Amino acid sequence: MPGSQAKRTPIATIIAAMAYQVLFILLLGAAAGAATLYLPKLRRNPRISLRALLIGIALLSLPLAYWTHWRYSDRAQVGWLRVDSPQAQQLLGEVEIATDADMPTAAYTANYVDVRRLFQKAESSVRPSAALQVDFDNDRVVIRCEDALELRALVAAMQQADLRSPDQFVIRGIVVNRDGLPIAGAAIDLIGPRTIENYFRTRPDGSFSMPINAPEGDGYALQIRADQNHPILTTPFSLDEMQRERIARVRLPR
Repeated sequence: MPGSQAKRTPIATIIAAMAYQVLFILLLGAAAGAATLYLPKLRRNPRISLRALLIGIALLSLPLAYWTHWRYSDRAQVGWLRVDSPQAQQLLGEVEIATDADMPTAAYTANYVDVRRLFQKAESSVRPSAALQVDFDNDRVVIRCEDALELRALVAAMQQADLRSPDQFVIRGIVVNRDGLPIAGAAIDLIGPRTIENYFRTRPDGSFSMPINAPEGDGYALQIRADQNHPILTTPFSLDEMQRERIARVRLPR
């Protein structure tokens, strides 16, 4: 969930990245225009066969393909999972009940709503009379309550309220290293065309959940900061209103 130590990506870096994209699109447009103008003329030349034209086009496309691959070679790769897949379901936060604690204790990890808002709403609904001790950490809350029934009522109310709103995007997933091992405590930002950023951290098992208020569109990326000095961007993706909840498996290149 959002934290208080968010770092803003420099505007100059984002503008430079957008400038490269615009330049690449202009070059492709120029190449397409040249092909439209000159290929018919070359085709009418009896000394140039269709096979030669195809070979020439292939040779021109190879540098473009290599440039595109090189451009994203240092990016984290994103694989998208089905929302109803077993892998996606395993990434949902769970309720933990400690039966051997001195005081009845429960922990809840939020998935779609800020955990502090969830607790405030549950507390207003249940109105516990017993003494409470509450500790927040990232998207997780640990609640200690002298009354076990009130504790269970609080957790049940949080579960019931932890739902995605119809107009909200949520990106859930897991961050792993190049060997497939989960990375805990990594900071994650959402970088978009309008420099929208949210600050989140991965859980001990590498999973994360990002409820975000961003418009649909292209050009989004996640920025992973497992090492604060070496942030890594993912390959770009889109936010589509037909897929309000997306499950990402982010694999870092190092």
